[in-house]
Amino acid sequence: IVAASMAERRKHIPKRETDSQADSPPSDIPSPSSPSPNLSLPVRIFILFISVLFVLAVVNFATVVARSQTITQVVRDLTQPEFALTLDQLASYDGSDPGKPIYLAIKGQIFDVTAGRKHYGPKGGYHFFAGKDATRSFVTGCFEEKCAKEGTDDLTDEQQAEVDNWVKFYSDHKEYFRVGKVVNKQ
Repeated sequence: IVAASMAERRKHIPKRETDSQADSPPSDIPSPSSPSPNLSLPVRIFILFISVLFVLAVVNFATVVARSQTITQVVRDLTQPEFALTLDQLASYDGSDPGKPIYLAIKGQIFDVTAGRKHYGPKGGYHFFAGKDATRSFVTGCFEEKCAKEGTDDLTDEQQAEVDNWVKFYSDHKEYFRVGKVVNKQ
């Protein structure tokens, strides 16, 4: 009698879902493994194009960061356009006008050395280098005007390597920075 009454009671208790049924989502909700709706080819190409542009922007920024030592240099390198000056134009940036920056050039690359005005200005020990491309003077020790105007074709390999070291010095300096290049350089 007890067993029969227990069986009768079970008939009236609602069935519970099995564990496998409880874990599955309702059929009207797509599962995460179901394929996403197909995007049209133009939309996929556009997304790819935007992705490539983003990657290129990140790589460009990373390159600038890698060659710059401070955040100030990063901002300056990203925002300051380079320009070209002739040797005659470069001469006006020799520090004699306090309202202008001081530039020097080595191997045709122009660097702003205004932060070292006490060294490169009119009374500074390195004033000779200001306002000119004095590549030869950097490695020969000749500080006469004629040396700054002579070419560099006859420099030895060792002297050329020393010139490259000077370019690196100014390029990596925390206060000096490249602003452009000399054009019509002899």
